Amino acid sequence: MKNREKTGKAFRIKWLLLALVAAALIFVPAASHKVSAAKLVYTVKFNNNSGTSKSKTYTALTRNVTLNTTIRLPAVPKAVGYQNLGWTTRKGSSKVVYKAGARVKVRKDMTLYAVRRKSRYYTVNFYLGNGSTNSAYKKLQKKVEEGTYYTLPAVPSRSGYVNLGWSIAKNGKASTAKKVGTKIKISGNIRYYSVQMQSVKVNLRKANGTVWKTVTLGKGGYLKLPSVSNATGYTFMGWSKTRRTGSSTDPDYEAGELLRISKNTNLYATVFNRALEKDISSDEMAHPAIGMMYSKVIFVGDSRTAGIQATLKKQMSSSVTNGVSFVANPGKGLSWFRDTGYAQLIEEIDKTEGSKPIAVIFNLGVNDLGNAGNYVSYMTSIASTLKSKNCKLFYMSVNPINSTMITKAGRGARTEAQVREFNSKIRSGLSLYYKYIDMYSVLMKKGYGTNARYDGVDDGDDGLHYTTKTFKRIYYYCITYLNTGSINASYY
Repeated sequence: MKNREKTGKAFRIKWLLLALVAAALIFVPAASHKVSAAKLVYTVKFNNNSGTSKSKTYTALTRNVTLNTTIRLPAVPKAVGYQNLGWTTRKGSSKVVYKAGARVKVRKDMTLYAVRRKSRYYTVNFYLGNGSTNSAYKKLQKKVEEGTYYTLPAVPSRSGYVNLGWSIAKNGKASTAKKVGTKIKISGNIRYYSVQMQSVKVNLRKANGTVWKTVTLGKGGYLKLPSVSNATGYTFMGWSKTRRTGSSTDPDYEAGELLRISKNTNLYATVFNRALEKDISSDEMAHPAIGMMYSKVIFVGDSRTAGIQATLKKQMSSSVTNGVSFVANPGKGLSWFRDTGYAQLIEEIDKTEGSKPIAVIFNLGVNDLGNAGNYVSYMTSIASTLKSKNCKLFYMSVNPINSTMITKAGRGARTEAQVREFNSKIRSGLSLYYKYIDMYSVLMKKGYGTNARYDGVDDGDDGLHYTTKTFKRIYYYCITYLNTGSINASYY
């Protein structure tokens, strides 16, 4: 009996203990959850060094992030007369704990305080080129806060000289002078010396001798010769050292050239009278030696090539272009030829009859003058294939333009200098595979006319396309070159 009582008592105690454990298990997860959820988001605040600012300058920097998020600390807001050093974790401390831009892992709420020091002020002094000074230069002296930027002022004027800027060395060179308006960062006292050169003048004169424009520059400096609009019925060819009466070509200098000027100079516009340009008739036009030297002649190009084709079709008898084909697309360049034009060329070649060579004249580039290197690479890559198809390869120069007229007409910007640079690269880069037809030089020596259309009709002037007279002359010269190996420009 006693054993039963003991057993029952033990049983009751056992179940009581189990109940207590169960109750504990019910409440422990809740407590645990409360602890883990106690802090999900931490706040990083920023303030001035004393911690007293309520400005949005600081409050806008506040970050609310989750535990262990890494943040990049912002720059300390600028305060006039002070240099920013970084951030500290203690109010009033001058010890920088974090630099602006530092990465910090957030494990608790934080307030960071700006650390600054008073700025130093430095003097910017200005002198004449030889180190002397006068009242005009003394007035330019300036006290400037370190770390800030100062804009270089205009150089005081000096009779008979042109101002080129400032140098940190006495008697500084024009090539290293800092231009007026340049912003300089101040990190110490600094001296600037004016860079000036004795002035010379260039009178740019019209063909009749009257002054069109006067340019003043430093002696020994370089003048980039300007382009000028074509007067109606005339073509501006360039500039010459002496006045030439009447129609003239072959100027001493072309637009876009850099001319060194060492004394007062007069330059005269060289203009070509288009009324004097030869208008070649069908009877006078050169014919390719089809059957004797060539099986076919193929012109490949852009709107200028299309202009030749349209002009010949409208103004010449069909016999003139017997055995001649054109592969042209106005406004296009290398990408068109690579993607589409080359296949059209191969088609023209493959349907040619006869055993004589096929002459292929390329005249692309005016629409993508900056692409000369890629032209050289691609034209080189196709040369062997074309030669294997019995082709003789020629590359005609990109011919003269008038950049001023092009701009007025709203065409894509191009310059005379770009044309010359393109031609130079093409001539040298393709010399192993293509014969170069230097039409550019012929037109500059003999004159030419520009036109706004390329459909065989003369109308307007865009400085880019040619008159029908010029289109016919270009064709004449090309065919003459194919037949004889040279351009005989003595007639036309």
